[in-house]
Amino acid sequence: MGRIIEYQGKKGTTYGVRVWFRGRKIERMCGPDRRVAERELKKIEGRKVEGRSIGPSGDAPIRFQALAEEVVEWGRATRAPASAETYHHRLKPLVFAFGDWRLGEITRRAAERYVIARRKLVGPHTINGELETLKLALRLAHEWEYTADNYSPRVKLLPRPQGRTRYASGEEWALIWGPDGLGGDFFREPVRQEMRAAVALGAHGGLRKGEIADLTRDRVDSVRRTITLVKTKGKRVRTVPINDFLAAELARLPVRLDGRLLSLHSWSICRYFHKLCRHLGLPDFRLHDLRRTCGSWIVMQTGDLRAAQLVLGHAKISQTAEAYAHLAERHLHQAVAALDTSEIGRGAQRPSETVRNLAVGGSKSA
Repeated sequence: MGRIIEYQGKKGTTYGVRVWFRGRKIERMCGPDRRVAERELKKIEGRKVEGRSIGPSGDAPIRFQALAEEVVEWGRATRAPASAETYHHRLKPLVFAFGDWRLGEITRRAAERYVIARRKLVGPHTINGELETLKLALRLAHEWEYTADNYSPRVKLLPRPQGRTRYASGEEWALIWGPDGLGGDFFREPVRQEMRAAVALGAHGGLRKGEIADLTRDRVDSVRRTITLVKTKGKRVRTVPINDFLAAELARLPVRLDGRLLSLHSWSICRYFHKLCRHLGLPDFRLHDLRRTCGSWIVMQTGDLRAAQLVLGHAKISQTAEAYAHLAERHLHQAVAALDTSEIGRGAQRPSETVRNLAVGGSKSA
């Protein structure tokens, strides 16, 4: 509950209100008229009952729709093009729900109601992305001094389903690269050659679709046989080695005047690959599954999760282990079987004389 407070100063008595909201004390000075303070207190209590934020005084009169437009402009100026487009698409349903709201009115309860409504239409992964974008927008509003406090709602993200582990088997890869797929005339030139290079970059380099489309020729070092990725999801420079298969496909690409490796954009590559998979009878196979194929092949051939992490560019090895550790079971069995031929294994089968004496109750001298 709030209450009226009085301050005695040199110019007389000043009235204000004091309330507790979200565990913090909020005070507002209303002037020398007590009736103004009483009206302000009633207004605040009514907003608390409605579930809306009170917010400290001094907030700029900005609506969420205007903030969303500034966030998109900020993303295009400071983030990768793919990230900026992600912000744009995630903010669309948020603007539809909170477009005319003041920033201080977007409370935790309002965000939870938004989640309940969206849960009927989309999956948890989409909702979590929208909640993260909402928190980012409100945090930026506080950093840009539109609000005196950070109104980012403390809403728990929905539990995400188990990650997709789809990868191409040997038969499926032969089908994709065979005469009915990229090895034949399904695509016309130059789309065919560019799609071959894009698929090879995904399956043999572990590149994402945005990294494939944004790759330039100066980032491909044919001498050191490496690809240097600057615009990555983790915002870290990543170096990917080039094997013989990938080098052969990249060498067939013509040199472009604009410096780009491919003329196709990310959405075009996805559309062409989806068309190819439907033609080959692989409707559940996506372009990003080529990246999972790269990680799966590395783990199944070597059992080295660290190598897969470096090639794929995961920030933590726990991300790699969560997705690919189950594929290294064959190497785990080989590691345990190696103990049979090790010095420890042979020593355990032939205990020393001292150990045998202790086992029967003592040494001969005893």
